[in-house]
Amino acid sequence: MGMMIKRKWVVAVLICVLALVILFIIYQFGWRVLGFRGCTSPNPIVIKNVFTENDDLYIELENIDSFGSRYKGYVYEMEDSVLKLGVKFRYWERALLHNKSEAVICIKNASNTDEIILTNGSREKVYRLVDGEWIHES
Repeated sequence: MGMMIKRKWVVAVLICVLALVILFIIYQFGWRVLGFRGCTSPNPIVIKNVFTENDDLYIELENIDSFGSRYKGYVYEMEDSVLKLGVKFRYWERALLHNKSEAVICIKNASNTDEIILTNGSREKVYRLVDGEWIHES
């Protein structure tokens, strides 16, 4: 009887560990499955610089939220000369890891872009190329 109880405890602990691992993987990478809806709101994100090099578009951005955050990744769609970009920052990791609220994103073969839309699926922040400068539109 004692062996049966011990086996049940081992199985229960293994199931709990497996559930935690699955939750961690979903939290870490699940936002990509959601696409733009899983991205950070564009309100605290600022594009600092945009430049092209070898037909690639480089975007330097920063999350200026006062709480701080850590850059995780991005998703994008390119349609004609409009780049729709969703960026993911994590807030809780700032307490555990260093604060890396700046990022440089490289979009291949996108040097002809003349509009960048930062989005999380429900909110948008638009930057347009006007006379060689990127201007934020309200």
